Amino acid sequence: TISPFDASVVMFGKGGQECAPEVGEVVGISATEAMDQENLEISEGARVAVVLGEDQVTGATSTEGSTDTSSGTLGE
Repeated sequence: TISPFDASVVMFGKGGQECAPEVGEVVGISATEAMDQENLEISEGARVAVVLGEDQVTGATSTEGSTDTSSGTLGE
């Protein structure tokens, strides 16, 4: 995403609302919300996108980067 996020979030698009909390549990992010227009375009139809915010870049973990809009099936 081009716009920065202060806090990491699992965003969901059409059909992804039910699986977003499951993805969040796997990646350790409890916040979920509907994708905004910018992330809908970037995700290219993905049902769920994990957006790493400043809390992940400068805080609790050593994960670097600002977004991950990968799509796939949970458990692959």
